[in-house]
Amino acid sequence: MSVLARRPPVRDASMVAGKRALGGFSFEPPPTWEDTSIAVYEAPEMGTAGSKVTVSWLPREAGVSLRKHVTTWAQSLKGTLDGVQFTELAPVLVDGCEALRTSMTWKGPSGAMAGAAVHVDQPAIAKKVLTLTCMCTSANQASSIPAFDKLVASGRFEGGGSRVPRSPAGPGEIDSLFVPMPGRGR
Repeated sequence: MSVLARRPPVRDASMVAGKRALGGFSFEPPPTWEDTSIAVYEAPEMGTAGSKVTVSWLPREAGVSLRKHVTTWAQSLKGTLDGVQFTELAPVLVDGCEALRTSMTWKGPSGAMAGAAVHVDQPAIAKKVLTLTCMCTSANQASSIPAFDKLVASGRFEGGGSRVPRSPAGPGEIDSLFVPMPGRGR
């Protein structure tokens, strides 16, 4: 996999002041601007529509649960991806932190697409959710999604993750967005 952008996200607006570098290009953003960098990894052996993984810190409003955050994210994709269907919603842990894993399919310009995303609640980083997303053609799904799951499982937070109590797994607004696949749970 090649690295298009590789830099740990800045977790606080006050940390942005000063020079930054990205891919050999250095610059100095205004001190009040927040870093919303996205790291993108791709599998070039699968072609341009093959497989990509993005890693980003997405903003979250104060007091919004992880489940509600994922609901808002999923609703935004409904307006962006042609025919998107969410097929899985499952609680997982990433380095001891509560997370939700979603799976989806949609119609892309080059045909049927598949993807998965893991949204991690890292309490030490207020107002942000770590979101890792895999996008691939349906033809590459059998190799891309397991590689993505392995990447997520290898993830560690600086200073270690935080054990957090699990949110109740009861039904919520997000459940209406998901269409369970035969043999797979939510």
